[in-house]
Order: sequence, then structure tokens, then C-alpha cells
Amino acid sequence: MEEEGAVRKEVDALTENWPVERDEHQQYVNEIKYKYCAVLLLVYRNEQFIDPVNVKNIVQRALVELHFKLQHFCIQKKSQDLFNGSIEQVIILQPGEDRPVSPCK
Repeated sequence: MEEEGAVRKEVDALTENWPVERDEHQQYVNEIKYKYCAVLLLVYRNEQFIDPVNVKNIVQRALVELHFKLQHFCIQKKSQDLFNGSIEQVIILQPGEDRPVSPCK
């Protein structure tokens, strides 16, 4: 197990090949890819896995079923409650449709 904040010598294939929308953003990915790993967001349509490259276009304006994990931490010494949530899976229920452009703009 890697130590938190440690810089890795090699990058896993998923992180190395992560799709970047704009070329000018690639330099930022290159700067952080040895400290962080890309984690897939599991997106399915008709029980078929959607490749990360296509996720953005498919989920826009779509009706989805979202599965998430919510964690609660109670810090008794500080009388504080902390919550953390993370998306686990997205299922496309109804594809998004392009909306007509309003002539009023």
C-alpha cells in the first residue's frame, strides 16, 4: 500500500490514458498523475458499460439513477458531525435529448 502523498514512479494505464477534453488541460493532468490515480465512474446504459471517453456526452440531459455512498463520522471530542459522499454508479434511464435553441436569446 502506498503512503499518502507519495509520488509514484509509474502510472497505471487508466490514469495514463485518461481522456482530457482540452489540450491545454493535459499539462495539469501530467503534473498530478504520479500522485493520484484516476477512478472510473461506473456508467451503464441498457446494462452496457460506457467507456469513460463517452460518459460526458451520454449523461448530458439524461435521466439517471444514481447510486452513492454516504459516510457519517461523529467526532465526540469536538461534538462535530462530518459527512462524506461519493458516487458509486450511474445508470442511464432515459437518454438526453437536444433542446431546440430559443429564438429569444
